[in-house]
Amino acid sequence: MKNKSLHITKEEFNGFFDKYDKKELAGHVDKLISKMEKKIAFEIKMLNASIHFLKDNNIFSACGFRRRQKYFLVEFFSKTKINSKRVVMEIKNKYTENNNYIINRVEISDENEIDNELIEWICGSYGLI
Repeated sequence: MKNKSLHITKEEFNGFFDKYDKKELAGHVDKLISKMEKKIAFEIKMLNASIHFLKDNNIFSACGFRRRQKYFLVEFFSKTKINSKRVVMEIKNKYTENNNYIINRVEISDENEIDNELIEWICGSYGLI
């Protein structure tokens, strides 16, 4: 993983997935990061069970991991409802100054689900910050 936007080492990245027994998802997240990097510049912050993607210290997207699940959730903002079966949950954002944003969640269990549509949604979220 060659990622100039990361302030973490490859060992820290892999250690995160080892710690939560999510080794099978590490490649998926690496692919997501690589595709995002081709479109936008960002920083990464790794927390206990999530990875946050930041623009100017503000979160525009995140990956959340659940114990005993073979998928991870990608969250991102949008101004309007996204009409797609891929969006498993949408939440009205109450934590920003502009409460018009919706937090969208998409489950990723397969590398093929990290496609141009998902990257465009994430880039749209980046543009809102």
